[in-house]
Amino acid sequence: MVQKIAALWYWLIDGLTDAAIACAAALKKRQPVQLIFGREPVVLRGASGKEIGRIAHLALPIVTDPVNLHEKLAGAELQIVVPDAFVLHRKLNPLSAESAPFLETFVRHQIERITPWKAADTYFGISSTRIDAKPPKLAVSAHVVARRLLDNALAVGRALKPDRLCLVLPADGGGMIRVPVDDDRKTQRTKIRAMVQAAVAAVIILALCRLAYFPMQMAALQSQTADVESQIEDEEASLSTTGSGSGHFSAEDILALRQARPRAVETLEALSAALPDDDYLSSLQLTGDNLHISGISMKTADLVPALEGSGHFRDVSFAEPITRVQGGDGNKFHLSMHVAAPGKVVRQ
Repeated sequence: MVQKIAALWYWLIDGLTDAAIACAAALKKRQPVQLIFGREPVVLRGASGKEIGRIAHLALPIVTDPVNLHEKLAGAELQIVVPDAFVLHRKLNPLSAESAPFLETFVRHQIERITPWKAADTYFGISSTRIDAKPPKLAVSAHVVARRLLDNALAVGRALKPDRLCLVLPADGGGMIRVPVDDDRKTQRTKIRAMVQAAVAAVIILALCRLAYFPMQMAALQSQTADVESQIEDEEASLSTTGSGSGHFSAEDILALRQARPRAVETLEALSAALPDDDYLSSLQLTGDNLHISGISMKTADLVPALEGSGHFRDVSFAEPITRVQGGDGNKFHLSMHVAAPGKVVRQ
């Protein structure tokens, strides 16, 4: 199970890294130019296959035709097409499909066994084909070329100063495999992969924290609601007891009840009367006469007029931008306001 999770993680990170590099390459719009050698003069062809120049021989200093050939390679990717005669093609034993993220490391460790060279002295590409089996497997082939055979071609390629340099190796079935050769590009990929891995880990941690915080927030809100309901029940009981003696209330009784009435309950009742029936609150914070509420509303534009029109609230304003509720109807709002003092309610 752990191995499958690790394989999935590497697959996700490598895929996102490749996507990030591909997006960056697409934004730069590099044009591929192929350097084809095997006989002299060496030919360079553009993406359309049209010849754009020649090099007299694979040696320094380079002699180009036209003389300003390096200017045509500004911002381009120079692909050195390696002749098939230079490449050793070796088939490896089938591997488990779950090993796909580790193919490069696996092949690198096999090079000394399947070729006469050390891994550090070669460039290699990998081709693989999925085999439908239980469990599924991969048919893997390695395409290896000795670095010394390409020293001159790479020296000439770097002298042309392209934006990027890579090899193109022939593969099985007439295919071609692109192999980067610049160490700077490999370092860049390592950095991009590290940033992608950190970003994905941060997103997962934030999601887990959000999932853990939401039940706590709901529990706190339910506790506040229970306290308010308890206060309302106490007031109703007090009201029933006070009025049962004479059947009516005197001015002194009403004033005493009003002074004993909790401010939060009074405010909550005023909010309940002012807000539309389809809206509801998710949080309420009352400090002195400063009130801050959050909730979900179908018509956020009606909130400020409704609250100020009730006469219980003044200086109503949005404390934070309105956001759309994900996966549902309505908008999330955050409002700040002042609560009118008892006896100073002003109807609009």
